[in-house]
Amino acid sequence: MFLLRFLRARKFDYDRAYNLLINYYTIRANNADIIGHMTPSSVEHTYDSGAVTLLPHRDKEGRRIMYFNAGVLQRHIYKSLFSLYVTAMPDRIHNTEKKKRN
Repeated sequence: MFLLRFLRARKFDYDRAYNLLINYYTIRANNADIIGHMTPSSVEHTYDSGAVTLLPHRDKEGRRIMYFNAGVLQRHIYKSLFSLYVTAMPDRIHNTEKKKRN
């Protein structure tokens, strides 16, 4: 299921899906000090606070839109936002799309 996300994100174009996967792991490796200990549940409060919202509509290219509400952000959750983006949001996107298919 994990690899299938990358394939779906690039409409089963293997080269583009591979590049997306490489970029995903590059970001995780380059920012291990921030996201190394994070799990989706450890940054769930950031999503629940309303600071980050996955909009229900897509852009004209069909991509999901993530909205960051800077007015809601508190100083201590800036690091969590990045971690949320890398760890929890792919699961949120996948679950949202799965619910729409059912």
